[in-house]
Amino acid sequence: SLSRTDASPGHFATVLVMLRSTVVRVDHLCCGMEAKLIRDMLGPLEAVAEVKISVTDRRVNVEHTDGLAPESIVDMLNRKHLGASLQDKSVVESVGSSFNHAEIVRLTVNATQIVLFAATLALPRVGFPKMAYGLAWACVAMSVALFHEAYLALRRRSPNVELMMAIAVVGALVQGNVVEAASVGALVTLMDLVKVCALEAVGRRLRGSVVSEPLGVEVPGGGKVPLASLAAGDVYLLRVGDVVPADGRVVAGTAALDESRVTGEAMPQAKRKGDSVLSGAIVSAGYLHVRAEAPVSGSFQARVASAVEEAKTTLSEMEELVGRFATWYTPTVLGLAVALGLYKGFQQFLVVVVAGCPCALLGAAPFVQGATLTLLAGRHRLLVKHATTLEALAGMQAIGLDKTGTLTTGHFELLRLEPLPGAAHTRQVLHRWVAAVEDQDNHPLARSLVASYKGCVADFVASGESLPATSGYQRHGRDGVSATVEGRRVGVGNLAFLEAALRSSQADDDDDDDDDDD
Repeated sequence: SLSRTDASPGHFATVLVMLRSTVVRVDHLCCGMEAKLIRDMLGPLEAVAEVKISVTDRRVNVEHTDGLAPESIVDMLNRKHLGASLQDKSVVESVGSSFNHAEIVRLTVNATQIVLFAATLALPRVGFPKMAYGLAWACVAMSVALFHEAYLALRRRSPNVELMMAIAVVGALVQGNVVEAASVGALVTLMDLVKVCALEAVGRRLRGSVVSEPLGVEVPGGGKVPLASLAAGDVYLLRVGDVVPADGRVVAGTAALDESRVTGEAMPQAKRKGDSVLSGAIVSAGYLHVRAEAPVSGSFQARVASAVEEAKTTLSEMEELVGRFATWYTPTVLGLAVALGLYKGFQQFLVVVVAGCPCALLGAAPFVQGATLTLLAGRHRLLVKHATTLEALAGMQAIGLDKTGTLTTGHFELLRLEPLPGAAHTRQVLHRWVAAVEDQDNHPLARSLVASYKGCVADFVASGESLPATSGYQRHGRDGVSATVEGRRVGVGNLAFLEAALRSSQADDDDDDDDDDD
């Protein structure tokens, strides 16, 4: 919502304006020139508060009042032949391909065109020039998408990269150079294919690492329900290795949760009845019954993914500069090409058109921005909320980190093992017993204790040494574990576990004393 205050002498009035968000898929959003056209169309409207455009996703997010219907936004864009349609704003996505049927057909045609062009170049070398000539015409015919985009650019009276490349193809055909025409069409197709596949790879990383919940979740009573049907108030189960799918509160059970991907905290966090859990955390040990406090689409991980997508729609200073530059650069190049063509001939006209095409410049800024934002979120768990922040990082000289005095890598390591004074067993024996007990557990701290004793697994196996056998393994809630090793009851745990063990030992001693008195 927007808040506006109207003031007059002695009077104050605050008007709340409710905003809604409409996401529009724009199929013919190819570069910064179309993005500037959309901003110029929608930005000045009184009912529009903000326009966010992601060239890489071909998506436009419009914040507007109820006075402007979503269908009206689509109609305005389609009057400029931009191929706009309403898109579902849900951020709950499965880890897999995001291509729809039409895009799969388009990619298949593009890949076929590349293969045919490669055959066009290879066939003359093995003695089939006529077949190569026919394949070259087939490559030109398969550039229909390029000619369609060029046609729409003419209808919009907005020359773009596709128009320049289409002129080059037609010019080569006029000169009788079918293979050169096919090469220009194949080059444009290859650029589009590489861009689409790269963006899909980046999208997979975002869906797979930022929103990585399973397709279903277990519920009490047995069985699973789809994540899409999980609503606030529903109870679901979590076991070791499960990812928390939705924000909620523990109603039963105890567990240790790895929240490093959510909060950055490397130490597993103990959870018991009444504690809250955030989506994206992983159960390291124990089990939980959790009552969802929000659906999956409204939980923490979904908001993170949504924030990354929103960041991709922000406009960096460089992208804004490139967009302004392209609005006059492309018409200027075309004008210069026409002038040189009239003076030096048609061949020189085509050379200037091809050489002056700004496709790399216009495509680089939004693609690099979107890929960087997504990779930072997926690989390094860093959420950058505005594109200008990336540019600011280039000039950063120093950084301050508030992390309670420590920076961690998320991997635990045993630094020192000290037996108590007067201990009956050596450090080596105690270390061996601890490793034997913790080898039965999958807690991150347990794995680090085992690794501290074994060292390199290959060397440990090659040495012929092995951990002693254990029996009677028992977990004591979230505080510790115990087992019998070589005839000794060995316990490993935190301070609460040790205090409970001491109290139990003292109670046993008191009982023995009472028996002796009797």
